[in-house]
Amino acid sequence: MRRLRDRWHVAAIRPAGKPPGVWALPKGRIDEGEKGEETALREVREETGAGGRSLGKLGDVRYVFTWDGERIFKIVSTPLPLARLRSSNTTSGLASRSR
Repeated sequence: MRRLRDRWHVAAIRPAGKPPGVWALPKGRIDEGEKGEETALREVREETGAGGRSLGKLGDVRYVFTWDGERIFKIVSTPLPLARLRSSNTTSGLASRSR
């Protein structure tokens, strides 16, 4: 996220294989020895070309699903990165909203 000229901008990606108009927040797996916030900043940089710093944790999403007959409980934590755009990427974009 970034506030610029009194507007908030959000870095988002268009996931491959999804219908047109579907956007998502960058995400990925935590590499060995990496902290969650480091992963978030790396994924934002890799998937959108934007770098920045963490403003803390935005929240968690908890859900349950079944995989090969086994029940899986999953928690996805979402950090809030303050991003600065470094380069353009045709599969990512910045959405903006006034105050």
